[in-house]
Amino acid sequence: MEPQFLCVHHRQFLSANPCTARRYWERCMQEGQVFMTRSHYRSALPHFGSGFEIAMILLANDCQPVKVQGGGYADVERLVDAGHGTAVCYRQLGQFHLEKNYLLTTYYAVLEAGEFVRGDQSAIYREVISRALEKSARPPWPAPDSPVATRLSTTC
Repeated sequence: MEPQFLCVHHRQFLSANPCTARRYWERCMQEGQVFMTRSHYRSALPHFGSGFEIAMILLANDCQPVKVQGGGYADVERLVDAGHGTAVCYRQLGQFHLEKNYLLTTYYAVLEAGEFVRGDQSAIYREVISRALEKSARPPWPAPDSPVATRLSTTC
């Protein structure tokens, strides 16, 4: 069984407020990356794990998983980044079974999201899958000074 990072109250609140959930996701990922760059994986884990659960909530309520939402990310991309960050933390902590579980859950959810992809979104979806497969060789979140990080915003 995988650990839970969000309490029931926060799950319900974020499920009912997707704009707020996307902002919380950004904050979780940024805080997790700060710890990860310092090799503090145990401290990074709750941030990436919460980001993962937020992304799963967003995908569960999203009929357009590859549409770019607030912060310049599609919800399926949020899941890939958070799932990878969580898996990296577990790998660094020597909990390989949890690393595997998070990677499999992430990629299965990405494939499930493909059921909702239509027409012009299919190219974006293929790009997301390609990036997901490349993630194992890179950090889960862009460095604060990278071009990708500059596209983040706090608007929904």
